[in-house]
Amino acid sequence: WPGTSDLICECERAMAAAPSEATVAVPLSSAWVHYEGYNCFGGHGAIGVPNKNPIPGDHFLPTCKEACEAEPECEGIVMVRETQPYKCWLVKDLNPMACLKNTDYDLWQVVPASPSEDHVEVPAVDASPTPAPSATNPEGVSCAGLPSVKATCSDNGCKVLAGGMTGRTCSEYCAQSGFGCAGAWEEVANDCNIKATLTCDEVWPGTSDLVCECASAAASGSEDAPSTSGPTNSESTTCTGLSGVKATCSDNGCKVLAGGMTGRTC
Repeated sequence: WPGTSDLICECERAMAAAPSEATVAVPLSSAWVHYEGYNCFGGHGAIGVPNKNPIPGDHFLPTCKEACEAEPECEGIVMVRETQPYKCWLVKDLNPMACLKNTDYDLWQVVPASPSEDHVEVPAVDASPTPAPSATNPEGVSCAGLPSVKATCSDNGCKVLAGGMTGRTCSEYCAQSGFGCAGAWEEVANDCNIKATLTCDEVWPGTSDLVCECASAAASGSEDAPSTSGPTNSESTTCTGLSGVKATCSDNGCKVLAGGMTGRTC
């Protein structure tokens, strides 16, 4: 989660994975978090990397990212959103929440790969973009008239790329048209391809659009679904000796508030 140093993680005993017939080793590359409209510079959420703010010449986004990945001090890049090739600013000491917002610039924050691994094993799959998965929507349901639709992602018009989503959830978006929420995602680049799966009540920091799937309230389960505080771990499992624990959130010690999580996952 961008800008945090701790996460609540729940652990469970790992099961032996079924062997895969076809795997391929791929480099563990950096991940990037996109903050649309954020401009970060001295006194406003970042410091420029010396002699590389901007780097010489005009660049497209991929070469700007490569320059940051090659610079040990670089934590992100700033570029003008709709003019490329153009200047590429490398920045460090990032605090996105202190940057200027709603500008013509975009911030891309790099999340480095783990230094302890040089590759991961993944199944050999088709590398084409993966469309957002469709939640079950009853046949005959149509969602014509949803507001602020930037792209339609399903035949019945219930799954859309919705604009004006800064600080809003897909539950709120669907509810304004009398629907429940059946799914929510952060898209890759103003399209229907997914970057991250969200809950219907989750906000994605720094974005102005989300892929939302709306459905009737009964189909989405928004009226009758019980409230839960998270997945339940086996009663026989205990988790002693977890590192970086700031608070214990379950009786068996498997759900904890873990510190030192900047750039890491549970």
